[in-house]
Amino acid sequence: EIEKVVLFLLHQQGTLAHDLSFLNEKRAACDQQVQSAKKLFGQLLPAVTIMEPQYEDTIEGTVEDCKMVLQKLVDEYRSNASLVLDFISYVELNVTAVRKILKKHDK
Repeated sequence: EIEKVVLFLLHQQGTLAHDLSFLNEKRAACDQQVQSAKKLFGQLLPAVTIMEPQYEDTIEGTVEDCKMVLQKLVDEYRSNASLVLDFISYVELNVTAVRKILKKHDK
């Protein structure tokens, strides 16, 4: 039975690690996109607004899109954090159970 629990724990750990890795990749891509936009729009914004003010909506739209993506990422991180806490609680419960079983077995 302990083997089944250990295999389950390893599977859950791998799943959580994969999910967090995926979120980190998404966050890094979003960070890179934001930095590129800041660099591009930071250099072009004064010239664009003076020459063609209609591009201001495009810039604001890009910023809003990034904010939405970041909010989704925050929500996903919170969801994964909740899963990690549940997993830790489950592990602690199983460690306590195994200790009790081993104490009874040693007697």
